Amino acid sequence: MGISKDRCRSKKSERRLMTYPVTGFPKIIFDAKDLDHDAWMARAHAEAPGIYEAELRKVGKKRTFEECLACAIYGQAPEQFLVERMGYSNHPEKYMDVISPDGYAVEIKSTGHEGNIGSILVKYGNSRDKFIHSNWVHIFLCNKDGLRPTTYRLEGSYKWNSRVDSYVREEFPHRENYDVWKDIEADNDYLNNYGT
Repeated sequence: MGISKDRCRSKKSERRLMTYPVTGFPKIIFDAKDLDHDAWMARAHAEAPGIYEAELRKVGKKRTFEECLACAIYGQAPEQFLVERMGYSNHPEKYMDVISPDGYAVEIKSTGHEGNIGSILVKYGNSRDKFIHSNWVHIFLCNKDGLRPTTYRLEGSYKWNSRVDSYVREEFPHRENYDVWKDIEADNDYLNNYGT
């Protein structure tokens, strides 16, 4: 009995896409085409109506539903990656993104240009009074091929600092969270195969 080709491919992709240097910030890169496409699209189609409803409340030019869906597809890829490959889980609260294996609520943001990061953090920070917010934000940079997102790279993690009333760059314990997830997976696998 052998291992399926899909399983081998995903393990190789996981090693190729995630590298952890001995020191410093982990390099997390993934290609959207390696994601579970059906799960990714389901996430995007679930989120798009909410984006569109918020768009209709705006004054001035509004995006179409198709534009809101494209935005959801673009933004949901990193969330799907974190759930699939890093052991994160979906946050149960509306408008919240994911929870790390160690229990941190994390907001995920995507952008195609590093120059947008400051305004993304300011906009998210300014809305803290209106909504429940995560203290952590991961920002992914994305290269696009036409309108479709392709390669994503974690640009950085930011934590809310109440002393300066803004998000500041801070190292997130990615490696520790990944190790917790892998330990839980190993325990579950043992219990499923040998437990009583």
